Amino acid sequence: MSGLSPQKLKELHVFIDAVRANPQLLHLEELAFFRHYIEELGGKIPPKPEKPKEKPKPEAVPKEEEEEDLPELVEETQEQEEPDEPDPELLSPDQDAPLETGDPNKEVSDEAGEQAASKRREAMQAQGEGNLDESVKLLTEAIKINPRSGILYASRAQILLEMKKPNAAIRDCDAAIKINPDTAKPYKVRGKAHRALAHYEQALRDIQLGQKLDWDESTHKLEAFLKERVAKIVEKKKKKEEREKKKSQQSKPSSSKPQESEFGGMPDMGGMPGMGGMPNMGGMPNMGGMPGMGGMPGMGRGGMPAGYENIMNQLFSDPEMVAAMNDPDMMNKLTQLMSDPSKMSQYQDDPKIQKLLNKFAKMRS
Repeated sequence: MSGLSPQKLKELHVFIDAVRANPQLLHLEELAFFRHYIEELGGKIPPKPEKPKEKPKPEAVPKEEEEEDLPELVEETQEQEEPDEPDPELLSPDQDAPLETGDPNKEVSDEAGEQAASKRREAMQAQGEGNLDESVKLLTEAIKINPRSGILYASRAQILLEMKKPNAAIRDCDAAIKINPDTAKPYKVRGKAHRALAHYEQALRDIQLGQKLDWDESTHKLEAFLKERVAKIVEKKKKKEEREKKKSQQSKPSSSKPQESEFGGMPDMGGMPGMGGMPNMGGMPNMGGMPGMGGMPGMGRGGMPAGYENIMNQLFSDPEMVAAMNDPDMMNKLTQLMSDPSKMSQYQDDPKIQKLLNKFAKMRS
C-alpha cells in the first residue's frame, strides 16, 4: 500500500510531469527541500541558467574644446566618477491597478484552506508550463478564498516579478509580510523587485532580512552584489557633498570692513575732502559736560594739537553736527566717503552732506 490517496497520487504525477517539462522549477525557493532530498538520493539537479551580462556601451567622445576652455574641461573631468556597469536586471516601473486581495478579516475554514492550496498547486503547474497569466489568475482565486495566507501573496508576487511587474510584486510582498513577518520569501522577492527598480539600498535591507530568516547560496550572491552597489552610492553621495561644500566656500565673498578708529566707532576722517588733517573722530566717548575739553583723557589742553580744541568745541556745540553724527544714514554715507573719496560725486545733490562738509570746512578756516 502506498499510503497516498488517489487524489494525492494524481497531484504527485502532475508535479513530476511539470518538473520533467521544465526542470528549472526545481530552483524555486519553496522546492529547496525537494532539491535536498534528490541530492541525498544521489540525484543531480540541473544548473540554473544565468542571464548573459550586457556589455557597457562606449561613452561618446566629446568634441575638442577651444584652447581657452581646456583648463576648466580638465577640472570637470577630474570631478567625474567612473560609471557603474549596467545592471542587466533593471525593469521599467509598472503602473497596473492593484490585483484583487479579498477580505483580510474573513474566517477561513479547513476546507477553504485546502481549496486555496489546491489552486496554488495548479498555479505552480501553469507557471511551469510558461502560462504566467493563468498562474496569476489561479493565485488570485486562491487569495480570495483564503486572504489570510501570506504564502499565496508571496507566490503571486514571485510570478508578477517574473512578468516584469516589480511594483505589483512589491504590493503583494507588503501584504504577505503584514500577515506573517517571519517568512523569508516575501522579503527576498521584494528585495529583488526593489533591485529591478534600482532601489539598491531598500533591496539590500530586504535581502539581508530574508537571509537572516532562511539563508541560501543564490541570494547570498545577490546580497554581495547589492553591498557593492550601495557602497558606491554612499561614496558618491559623500563626494558630491564635499564638492558642494567646496563650491559654497569658494563662492562666499570675502568680507572687508572699513578700518575702524581706536574708539570703535567712526573710521579715521583725516582723508575726507575738506577735512584734511582732522584727527580721529570715532566714538568720542565722555565728551559731554566737559567745558573746554580739559577733562578728556589724552585730549586736554596739554595733549591736543593746537587749534583742534577750538574745532572740537565748535563740533559738539553745533546741534546739527551732533544730530548728523547720531544719524545712522548720515554716518553710513560719511563712512563710504572716507573709505572711497571718489564717491563724492554721488552726494553732490545731497543737501545734508554738503551742509555738513561746509561746516567742517569753516571750522578749519
